[in-house]
Amino acid sequence: MNLLTIYITKKIESGNPYAVLFDDEDAPDLEDLKSDEKFKVITAAYEELLQNILAEKYLDLGLTRHLLRQATRYRYRNLVPIILKNFEKLLPAIREVVIYLNRVLSEKQIQSYKHKLEHILAQKYVELPYINIWIFHLFQNGKFNSINLPLNYDSVKRIREKALMARRKGDTTWVKEYKDSLDVLGPWDKRAVLYAASVLSKDEMTHWINLASARGDILDKAIAAYLKSSTTS
Repeated sequence: MNLLTIYITKKIESGNPYAVLFDDEDAPDLEDLKSDEKFKVITAAYEELLQNILAEKYLDLGLTRHLLRQATRYRYRNLVPIILKNFEKLLPAIREVVIYLNRVLSEKQIQSYKHKLEHILAQKYVELPYINIWIFHLFQNGKFNSINLPLNYDSVKRIREKALMARRKGDTTWVKEYKDSLDVLGPWDKRAVLYAASVLSKDEMTHWINLASARGDILDKAIAAYLKSSTTS
């Protein structure tokens, strides 16, 4: 383990933010390096640290979470292949994993790792409710329109995630199925379906959200107002 990796590990374990790296008198001297060289050195250290974490029999959850939060903050994309390869072992940190991937994944990376993403979707752990929520939160990202993933709505546990994926895909058929059953949904599911109405034609959307807004609460009215303002801007 190199000096910078050791230093970053100590900082993460102590709870100090990575942002202080260049202000700390104990930090390795990187001032002589150009900006792009610093970036390469630091990202390599993060990569080495994640590999070391994954090499252990048991996942150090606290260290993993801190590492992913900092990698998310600074958009270090080089951890993506490691994370996708070790996705199952990283499931205890699924929240941080998904937030990281949502932040850094590019369309090019999504296209490159299509088979790994398909493999993840085919695993049994996707059926676990908490895992299911976070995985399908990731697939709401519009960048996934760059590939054709076999996303089955039946695999998604909550209507909220289904609605937001339908919005991302522009799936008018799915949205229309809920036009007459909106009032029987729970608050979060209802608002997600209402928000997904943006994929409909302007006239159809306006008619529907006006009806929903008249019967709904203040948040339903706010979503309806936002959708109408979005179509006129």
